Amino acid sequence: MVSEAFASRPLKKLCLFDVDGTLTPARQTASPEMTETLAAVRKKLAIGFVGGSDLVKITEQLQTGTENILDEFDYAFAENGLTAYKLGKQLPSQSFINFLGEERYKKLVNFLLHYIADLDIPIKRGTFLEFRRGMLNVSPIGRNASIQERNEYEILDLKNGYRAALVQALKEKFPDYGLTYSIGGQISFDVFPTGWDKTFALGLVADEDFEEIHFFGDKTYKRIPFSLPLSPTRRVKMVSEAFAHKPLKKLYLFDVDNTLTPARHPKSLTPELHETLRALREKVAIGFLGGSDFNKITEQLQTGDENVLDQFDYGFAENGLIAYKLGKQLPSQSFIGFIGEERYKLLANFILHYIADLDIPIKRGTFLEFRRGMVNVSPIGRNASLQERMEFEVLDIKNGYRKAMIEALKERFPDAGLTYSIGGQLSFDIFPNGWDKTFALSHVVDEQFEEIHFFGDKTHKGGNDHEIYVDSRTIGHHVENPADTLRILKELLAQNKV
Repeated sequence: MVSEAFASRPLKKLCLFDVDGTLTPARQTASPEMTETLAAVRKKLAIGFVGGSDLVKITEQLQTGTENILDEFDYAFAENGLTAYKLGKQLPSQSFINFLGEERYKKLVNFLLHYIADLDIPIKRGTFLEFRRGMLNVSPIGRNASIQERNEYEILDLKNGYRAALVQALKEKFPDYGLTYSIGGQISFDVFPTGWDKTFALGLVADEDFEEIHFFGDKTYKRIPFSLPLSPTRRVKMVSEAFAHKPLKKLYLFDVDNTLTPARHPKSLTPELHETLRALREKVAIGFLGGSDFNKITEQLQTGDENVLDQFDYGFAENGLIAYKLGKQLPSQSFIGFIGEERYKLLANFILHYIADLDIPIKRGTFLEFRRGMVNVSPIGRNASLQERMEFEVLDIKNGYRKAMIEALKERFPDAGLTYSIGGQLSFDIFPNGWDKTFALSHVVDEQFEEIHFFGDKTHKGGNDHEIYVDSRTIGHHVENPADTLRILKELLAQNKV
């Protein structure tokens, strides 16, 4: 017998579906036909997904239109069920860090960073370790690899056993940690407490007493048994037809973190700042210019169901290496194309060793994130919580972790032609000289705006807003936070000084 929640379903059964390779191709999206079929199945019985990735990644794959993914499934299990929802409501969750403890976790992370740094494989990208609430995902090539690179690595891994060897090394190094190592997908494996595999999700449906529970998945073969016991712009008064309707032939560009939104807060553009930007856009062209990748920026600037690219005339991610104008993507550049595979591997390996040897209070995951036009490096790891980010920022100001690491990189790679730029609370960017935020200006040269204004918080020397803030082609505005941005814009609009 099942509860009233599912009493209307003809069949008292539950169908659970893996995500990658089952509902969607790995890290791609679900087809309309699949979505329609799932909706038809749901009329007869309860359905749910159970994936190893975090909820944000799963949502990207399963999202159809504007409907909330949690409204399309009765159960939603991310991170093998450590993050769980039933009928749209979140269930109590568990924590990997609480299970393992900070000191043991740091030992595990440091070992992995050294191992991957020393691993000889054809290419490496970034996000080798991704910390999730209930597990750690480990990828020798890095989760930032492209689909083609993932396919090629999977073949190499089947032949050479890179993941199997790393799991064996972990088994020997940490025999008493009570962890399970589970190889899944094309490029990675998960590390989690024994018993916290996908069967963990079953404990969260036990109260419904379903007659049958069906599971659909692709990685159903017997896994390796490693479950262990316990150029100057010419200024002329003329823009193209695209902006001819704007009263003023000017462009206003805005940094994202701590300028338009708090750092890394999803959907945190306030309604008041959103409306002020809308009013500003009636007079001038506007654009965002961030160092993060496009998906992260979109998460922060998203308001309701509106496409972020419809709210701005220009959209620049990764300092302009990824660029959009009026919703259409412009040609992009590649960091790997500039530096080459072998030099990049040397750089990545050095960074991993350095962080592994760094003595800081806590470490999380995503220490090195590969993006198309740059590499983002974080000593604590980008998976740190908001509270952990704030605590690290205070420590970094006091102890200079990021500055010291940058000096070490400059000494090790003096002829690489790279710029190191500290930004945000916990990381710094590495990119080819000239590929800082001034790179975005190359995409607006053709419009010949009378003025280009830039708003940013990291405008000090060494900050990632400094170069464009002091550039002769721009008028720079230093801000302390989004509230400061709002104040300045409202003053300019009220005084007709835009």
